[in-house]
Amino acid sequence: MRKEPKPELSIILVNWNCGQVILDCVESLVNTIKKHSYEIIVVDNDSKDNSIKHIEEKFSKVKIIKNKFNNLFAGANNQGYETSKGEYIFVLNADTVVTPHAVDKLLDYMKTEKEQAMTCTLLNRDGTIQSNMHRGFPTIIRLVTSALYKKYKFFRFFPSVRNYLSLGQKFDKDFYVEQAPGAALLLKRKLIQDLGYLFDEKNFPLFYNDVDLCYRIKNKKIKILCKTNVRIYHLKGESVKKLSFNKYSVEYQKSLNNFFRKHHFVISSYFSFMILKLFSKN
Repeated sequence: MRKEPKPELSIILVNWNCGQVILDCVESLVNTIKKHSYEIIVVDNDSKDNSIKHIEEKFSKVKIIKNKFNNLFAGANNQGYETSKGEYIFVLNADTVVTPHAVDKLLDYMKTEKEQAMTCTLLNRDGTIQSNMHRGFPTIIRLVTSALYKKYKFFRFFPSVRNYLSLGQKFDKDFYVEQAPGAALLLKRKLIQDLGYLFDEKNFPLFYNDVDLCYRIKNKKIKILCKTNVRIYHLKGESVKKLSFNKYSVEYQKSLNNFFRKHHFVISSYFSFMILKLFSKN
């Protein structure tokens, strides 16, 4: 029996009642990846909306992992990674639509320039850039001034706000970013192996998993490149928005505290609680 060759790229999507959104995402991948071999792995967190049935009917080659419980974002992505076979891993949100040649361009550049971690420009539905999805790492000063910026726009001139939310970034040329969005993050498998694991699902099951991952990448002295001429539409939070505000706030707060504790910002753990008490979720 002939052994099936390994794909160059493994694309991991997590589904939790994403409905038509994930169908559009898969279709955009199938229609636009032309140069490279790939596999699409959908990890379903016990959805009840028949989205997996529709994927099976329309895209027979998609590999599906069906959970009998909600393993959340980090755990489900780890499941996808563990079953993946590609040399390159693309963590992609189900609420995205890739533009023509986007994935091919990313992978071409990573292979040619020997980058180990890359992201791209994320777009809103209307084509405007989601610049604040590409951020600096959180600090107390950055979090406080950025929270104030939501209410008082003159805080946009504070360096802590501009650096944290990438307000000065024009996305007209490539740049290295500290905190790349988990919505679209291309990684070399060897890098994940060197890190020891993809996401820390114990401390960051829902939020801050991408922040923690990027911080661990930084500690390896590896930079994450944002390839700005590669563009992907990001509908933003199709699954997370189904959570109640209280659930969102509690989970976000726990993850923020865990990030500060894990990475030795001990005093920040206390002050992070005060921040989210004072200001609304981001």
